[in-house]
Amino acid sequence: MEAQRNELLGLVEKNGWKSTELDNYDFHKWSMETWLLESIWSPIGAMAYVSFLIDPQSDFQNPSVWAIEVSDEEPVYGKERNRFTVSLKQWKNETADFLNFLTQIRENIND
Repeated sequence: MEAQRNELLGLVEKNGWKSTELDNYDFHKWSMETWLLESIWSPIGAMAYVSFLIDPQSDFQNPSVWAIEVSDEEPVYGKERNRFTVSLKQWKNETADFLNFLTQIRENIND
């Protein structure tokens, strides 16, 4: 996951976002790590969350990540929200959709 994590962080930074906060949510069994992103492009201040979701079939003593989720709200297990989810193995194939979703969040800041 480390390589994908670093590559993804570089991608969001190149597209006008910076990670302002990191929460590893140790007490959750569904998310390994969540970033709070803030837009540094206009409109400045839009917020997004990127979470690395734990595979529900993995061993919880040694969990593995299976997907990346982006949302415009703080992640809460079981709560419906506007989100985009992609498999960790397939995220490079869906980079355009991932970035488009982040752009939608930025553009909808005042909605």
